[in-house]
Amino acid sequence: MLRWAELPCNCQPATDQRTPVWEALHPLICALHYQGAALAGGLLARMSRAHREWVNAWSSIKQAANEAGVLSTQPGLDE
Repeated sequence: MLRWAELPCNCQPATDQRTPVWEALHPLICALHYQGAALAGGLLARMSRAHREWVNAWSSIKQAANEAGVLSTQPGLDE
């Protein structure tokens, strides 16, 4: 794992679909330290909006997953 200072400050969580939620904290810290609370607040607002969309869609996502059924299985540790 990288320290916050080793990460790029140009993170765009709205367009980077690979960024896990916990990792989004690092760009917030970077924005706060280098560019101030206003930029960090704007970034948090955009991330919060995306999170609300995910939460609101969760029931539909679960239903679609159930309808798709089991597509594959992950082997256990002893296999």
